[in-house]
Amino acid sequence: MKYKQSQHERICAYGFFVDLPDLYGRKRSVPDPDREFSVMEDMGKVLEQVKFDLLAAGLNHLSIVRFPTPKNRRKITSPDKGWLIILVTGFKNKSHAPVSEELVERVQAILATEEQPTWWLMSRLYGYPSARWWIKHRMQ
Repeated sequence: MKYKQSQHERICAYGFFVDLPDLYGRKRSVPDPDREFSVMEDMGKVLEQVKFDLLAAGLNHLSIVRFPTPKNRRKITSPDKGWLIILVTGFKNKSHAPVSEELVERVQAILATEEQPTWWLMSRLYGYPSARWWIKHRMQ
């Protein structure tokens, strides 16, 4: 049902948009002056750890999506894309499943933010896989 509906109706995602340099700044708010490292190398390690923590919190790897940085969130340091951390999807801002407050709080803690999740309209490139695809991949 959702597969067919996603063919003609855009999917919405409920979650957090993450500007990666901002996330890095929050996670590394107190730099260690005795530590010698490349910021880009360290940023990669920090972001990898955040991804690992999100997966350990119960999110699926498909819940962490590269997403265009919205115009109202762009800064000089913002890249073209950030992460959209998807807690649940739906149509017309109505979720397909409930989201526990505990999950929201865990994700907020991992992202070091007090921001609340919001609805995001996904591009037409995002769709639900067909039932045949699910069956095929479940049997493997």
